[in-house]
Amino acid sequence: MLDKALWMISFPAPACKAELNQFYYQRIMANTKQALKRVRQNDKRNAINTSLKSRVKTLRKNSLAAAVEGNKDAATKAFVQFSSAVDICAKKSIFHKNKAANLKSKTAKAIKAAQAA
Repeated sequence: MLDKALWMISFPAPACKAELNQFYYQRIMANTKQALKRVRQNDKRNAINTSLKSRVKTLRKNSLAAAVEGNKDAATKAFVQFSSAVDICAKKSIFHKNKAANLKSKTAKAIKAAQAA
């Protein structure tokens, strides 16, 4: 994964779709138009999924930080946003439904413990 990221950075970004197709044909082992399209789709989906996972992590950190500070209202609001983001990831099969439930449960437990302390 890291090798691919470094490899993509080392080449200039294509300006238009024709250049993008040429870019993929030259540097990726896609032998057909269908394979080329699948590569493009996978890259697009990978970017979307990565941003959603990152958003979940950020919202979890925010809710835990608010709980540690003792700000109950902010922690509750952040937890609601976090729960929503986790549910979206579970619905889109980015997280398994059990992992989503586990994340929400652990976060709620940590918030409760931080507010009690």
